[in-house]
Amino acid sequence: MPAREASAESGPGWDEVVRLTAAACVHRSEGRERMAMRILQENLPGAIRSWSSSCGVPSSVCKQSLRAMFARVREQVAIAAVQRRMKSDDNQGPLPRPLVSPAGRIFLRQRIRIDDVPAMLDALADAEAQCAAERVTETPLTSAFPLSV
Repeated sequence: MPAREASAESGPGWDEVVRLTAAACVHRSEGRERMAMRILQENLPGAIRSWSSSCGVPSSVCKQSLRAMFARVREQVAIAAVQRRMKSDDNQGPLPRPLVSPAGRIFLRQRIRIDDVPAMLDALADAEAQCAAERVTETPLTSAFPLSV
């Protein structure tokens, strides 16, 4: 990335532009079109004007930075939405949750013979993967992108 773009994307007001863009994308992804439009029409234009006038780079670089950021944020929100849908897939219903102790130990919900080490390892790997997936998917999409607008 050229040095000029990096300074445009870290200048005053850039974080606010990114936050408002993410908020609009999340609202739209979750079906709150009216909120998304309010941000896009009322909040974002002023934030972009403020940022672009204070960042000290040509308008062509500002436009390029904005386009790249819009694409990045849309992709991030789309990925987060897919992850949430995968967790609540209607065909499978909710997955049984492994038992996790306060100390972080995972207890299996199935009985495995003591001499069946490969089955134990497979069950443990599945339970660990499920716990890791739950930590990611239990976080609401809106917490990944703060929406205080």
